[in-house]
Amino acid sequence: MSDQKITEFEILNHGLYHCAEFQGCGVAFTDYTDVATGIGDNAREAYDDALEQLAWGGWDVSSLPTRPRGINAKDRVPASVHREMVEAHIYVSVRVRGPKTLAERIAATLADVAPGVYRWDGRTLTCIKAPNLPIWRCIANLGDRNPLDHGGLFVYVDKTGTYPPETERIEPVSDDDNSALEIRRVVLNRCTFTDGVLSDNPYHPTLPAWYARELVRVAESFGEPLDDYHSALCSEHPLPRAKAMRDVLDYFGWDNVDSYPFTVTRSEARRRYRNELRHIRRAGR
Repeated sequence: MSDQKITEFEILNHGLYHCAEFQGCGVAFTDYTDVATGIGDNAREAYDDALEQLAWGGWDVSSLPTRPRGINAKDRVPASVHREMVEAHIYVSVRVRGPKTLAERIAATLADVAPGVYRWDGRTLTCIKAPNLPIWRCIANLGDRNPLDHGGLFVYVDKTGTYPPETERIEPVSDDDNSALEIRRVVLNRCTFTDGVLSDNPYHPTLPAWYARELVRVAESFGEPLDDYHSALCSEHPLPRAKAMRDVLDYFGWDNVDSYPFTVTRSEARRRYRNELRHIRRAGR
């Protein structure tokens, strides 16, 4: 299930409290349906903590501001208070709600699968800004030269420039010559590496990618420098990202990003990849 869209939110900076004195924050007598309260040594840290809680709770926090007004690192716990009260923190709460009406839920779902702007006038749902649908072009095969027999890894870019690159892994289910094929598709989001944090979240670069802390094990397993993986995952070009993600997912397992692969027959795969297979034959790869 995809994360729930946030249609309205409210950010509350409660300020400095000892943990025994803070009375909490709820959603009673408001139009909001959920709330998360974060703590930290400063307001920015507390806000990021609240966003992380919302994300874990199933909310899509990408629409929330990364650095909202009134939330900054200067609003911090004084050093004198730290010495006297170890459990004193800055508290920040974020209240949210998702689509309430059926029309809002439909519009949010449409915007998720076909990005655009939709309006409900009480009777009719109208697309007022048409979505830019992707036009995929395969730029490389990082797998075997016979992908239907031994597995392939195709890298795609969107010709419209709207969507990030993606990679598609094709793998035989068994060693049988007529084996069905499993297909997994992964988005190649460009990472950032700031203050030692490798993040795949462009809105919250302080939140590490799910594999970031264990990336050193991947580097050791494949005999490559860790810095090379950081550079590849942050590259503006899709091929280094695809190669690095291939190692990450070969190490941890592709189920971490696509646990529901779809299966096709050999004939279906030949139709699906007819252009890719033609390109491989022409390139001699």
